[in-house]
Amino acid sequence: MTLLVIPTMRAFPDRVPRNGQHIELPNKQGSWWEFVYDSSITDAYKWVFIGGADLSNYIATDEAESSAPFVDLATVGPTVTTPYSGIYECFFGEEPYLASGSLATSQVGVVRQRAAVFTLMHAIDSYLNFIGVVADGTATGMFTPLTAVAGDEYRLRYANSAGAATSSRHRKRWISIPPKRIIGP
Repeated sequence: MTLLVIPTMRAFPDRVPRNGQHIELPNKQGSWWEFVYDSSITDAYKWVFIGGADLSNYIATDEAESSAPFVDLATVGPTVTTPYSGIYECFFGEEPYLASGSLATSQVGVVRQRAAVFTLMHAIDSYLNFIGVVADGTATGMFTPLTAVAGDEYRLRYANSAGAATSSRHRKRWISIPPKRIIGP
């Protein structure tokens, strides 16, 4: 009996991959992701993620906003950029609080920037309505699937329901985007 061993590659293969073939690709944050090819998948995203660190970013800075539409804070983000087209999950959160004004709903949302156009992908109420808020005062959200194109930037933006009448504060902001499956070249 001959055992066929398919070595792990550090790039996409030059020809049609074999079912079960492994590749390792850089995730653009200094580590590597490992994928296995699954020819039984019927869509184009046949490289299945099997290991590696999430794309992630964290900003501890405490900053304020007083805006009804979603805006960037003085320290933009946190942001991550997808290195490959594929299907990802998105987890994000912050520690919000109201600095002044009447009670309002503070919101944190994930936006996608593609070709200089921002699109709100998902938002949660992070104060007063307590959607996704846990006991320690942090607000967390998650959505999946997130279908991304290589080079899409995902960032957090912030708003509150009272606009200029209320100042919302945002600190300990984070975003994490692990891949599920990606498309080959």
